[in-house]
Amino acid sequence: PRFVHESGTYGELDTGETTLAFASHTLGQANLPQGYVRADRSVTPLGMEIGLITPKIEEVHARALDCGAAEISHPKSFIIPDHVGFHTWDL
Repeated sequence: PRFVHESGTYGELDTGETTLAFASHTLGQANLPQGYVRADRSVTPLGMEIGLITPKIEEVHARALDCGAAEISHPKSFIIPDHVGFHTWDL
């Protein structure tokens, strides 16, 4: 991680040229008092994607599952030159 707040409610992941930020549901509720859709409460996947590129997709896919990700689909090839796997996380 690039940064994790001492409260554990916010963190940043340095992915090279881009920093991804993650907030807890507690922080989300404080920042969005009108509400939001929790990914873990949606019956179907949300219409958004964060793509991370790796040459080790099978290894990373297995690690994601070991760390608690729920598999939406097993990695597969698309028209882009890499394999793609889809996961959902309750962050």
